[in-house]
Amino acid sequence: ANVHLESPLFGERKPNYESTKRPAQLRSVVRELNAAGIAFGLVCGDMNAFRSEDKALPGQLGLMDAYQGLDDQQLTWGHSQRFGRFPSARPDKILFVDKGKHGFSITEPTMIGQNLHVRTGEGRDVWVSDHHGLHALLLVSPGERPP
Repeated sequence: ANVHLESPLFGERKPNYESTKRPAQLRSVVRELNAAGIAFGLVCGDMNAFRSEDKALPGQLGLMDAYQGLDDQQLTWGHSQRFGRFPSARPDKILFVDKGKHGFSITEPTMIGQNLHVRTGEGRDVWVSDHHGLHALLLVSPGERPP
């Protein structure tokens, strides 16, 4: 699944960190990934995880994070300073649910697109995105297959 969970910004770009929609949105995705017949499921994208509760939620829902390092070493948002009043963060993630040894694994993600700019028709350099991308490989090994 590819997601962009609800942003903590609303209206005049004021933070709404107290929103409860992100947990319900991620819970809905996890329900689908845990459906019968799915042996390994990925959910990738902008989790908008800024609050400590948001950061703990994937684990509480049984999702594993493909990234095992420290959050402050993979800050995927905030580098462009487009929204300079907010700190850099790691809202973008690759999460997964693995129901057993079915020959699936995922590599640890690396960031891509850092400092990526394009030139506008007016000759200005602008950021391609306010997020850095993530790159990982889904590996499928021969062996036991899902039922």
